Amino acid sequence: MVFPTYESDQIISLLRGKRPVLPVVKEVIARTAREIGAKTFLDPFTGSGIVSRVARQLDLTVSANDCEPFACVSASVYLSLSREDLLEMFPAQGGVDAYYSFINLHGLYAFHSGKVEGEAYLSRLYAPEDPRHPQVGKERLYYTPENARFLDAVRTEVENSWMAGTMSSAERAVILSSILYQGSLRANVSGTFTSYHKKFYRSGKAVRSRIVDPVELLIPALTGKKHPPGRVYQEDAIGFCRRMSGDICFLDPPSSPQQYGSAYHLLNTLALWDDPLVDNAAESDGSLVDRGGIRQDWKERRSPFCSRKDAYGAFYSLLNAVDAPRLILTYPDNGMVHIDQILAMLKGKYRHVTLSVLPKEHRGGRQNRGKAPVEHLFIAGDSPSFYQSSADGLEKIGLVGEIEGLRKRIFKGGEKDLRGFTFIAGILTDAHPDYSDYVDYTEEELQKIAQTLRDEMIEDTSEALLHLLDHYKRSFDALSGNERVRLEKKAISLLRFLHGYEKEAFRAILTPMERFMSDNSELLSHRLTFSDQVEGLIHLDDRQGKHE
Repeated sequence: MVFPTYESDQIISLLRGKRPVLPVVKEVIARTAREIGAKTFLDPFTGSGIVSRVARQLDLTVSANDCEPFACVSASVYLSLSREDLLEMFPAQGGVDAYYSFINLHGLYAFHSGKVEGEAYLSRLYAPEDPRHPQVGKERLYYTPENARFLDAVRTEVENSWMAGTMSSAERAVILSSILYQGSLRANVSGTFTSYHKKFYRSGKAVRSRIVDPVELLIPALTGKKHPPGRVYQEDAIGFCRRMSGDICFLDPPSSPQQYGSAYHLLNTLALWDDPLVDNAAESDGSLVDRGGIRQDWKERRSPFCSRKDAYGAFYSLLNAVDAPRLILTYPDNGMVHIDQILAMLKGKYRHVTLSVLPKEHRGGRQNRGKAPVEHLFIAGDSPSFYQSSADGLEKIGLVGEIEGLRKRIFKGGEKDLRGFTFIAGILTDAHPDYSDYVDYTEEELQKIAQTLRDEMIEDTSEALLHLLDHYKRSFDALSGNERVRLEKKAISLLRFLHGYEKEAFRAILTPMERFMSDNSELLSHRLTFSDQVEGLIHLDDRQGKHE
């Protein structure tokens, strides 16, 4: 089980997302930063923001940009704010946990009651009346009617609070980032919002659970304040590069004919909540003339990188606008511009250019059929790339990526002799190597670390949570205050994971959790929020259970 983290959780899936190649990209950024002593990072096409999150975790000050409103809203939260900032937010509503409990209950009321207080926009235009028997062609099927009502209700509530002055712009962005993620996750689409599936339910009682399950807004998983906050801009990428400079510039420009503004039009509607006009006219048989219902302002942000006629010129202007001693660029072999043309343009500007094929991380689930496009990685600069002097760099990345995932688990306990690692109570990693430090490890050392972590980890989330609480109790007197807080936060994280993704396991563990809090109240008295958050999750689950 992989637990939610800042770098990998709550990522909006977009065209050519970098998740499959993230371990390699992270290694490249880390090594580049180490080689040139980089402090600043430019990301003109931030998209989901996943690469900029990696850069921020590597202590680079990020300046990110995107022309799409939804991408900027999400990036402004994950790149500019920290966990510590969240603790000071929503004071008028009783704090961030109290507000999220309220807003989820507000949405669930609309979900179950069939009533929306305020603007019934999505449920009126983008969802059918009866999810079991939708009128294909006569209704848009982007969301189930229940989830459309949930999103309508919470989005209207947020906008009303902001307009009334009871919510700051930063607080509004935080809750909007949660709404955007769920709006992407629960959509009845495969990849983009240009089309939708013809039904929500498969044959018999089987359902597409990702689409049908109730929306639940999750507090953003942010990084700590020790990592520098960045800034986010919304403008044309070429213009952004012309006025910004940095130590490293990462380019991941659009490469397909699909314009992002039309592909993710409903996410922009959720971000703006501006009631865009949608043509709901019907043919004589009741079929919608405009089945997609795509808002038309995407044309104002049309990208030349998506046009075979304009892409080469846009690429040329972009590369000449970049002001950074080191450039990292990713691009597929089936893009609008040929790989050889990009290579020639880069060699015309930089003295040293390397080109590699990115190995993709293997992920679970059904494998894609057919030949997937190959992703290419360019590294350019006026000083030789580290890849020219480190031939084994890419060979270690698979092991490093595995270790980075494994170290976030709960372990059985006991002493572990692993270079660069220390553990709290033997079960949770405390100190660990930075990503850039792994370059000094041999492949044998990395294999030993990965094998030890594999052997020691606890797979089952419920078992891991109970194991953590047991060690917390037995090791309490030997733990520092910071170590106690770390274990408590991890316990809450595991419990939230169960609540969000494994409902039956969550309900099964409530009795031992309540017993632990009752028997060990003196240990938790210094951290009242621990008990408060557990009680809040139990209360929220009780309310949801009554409607099931």
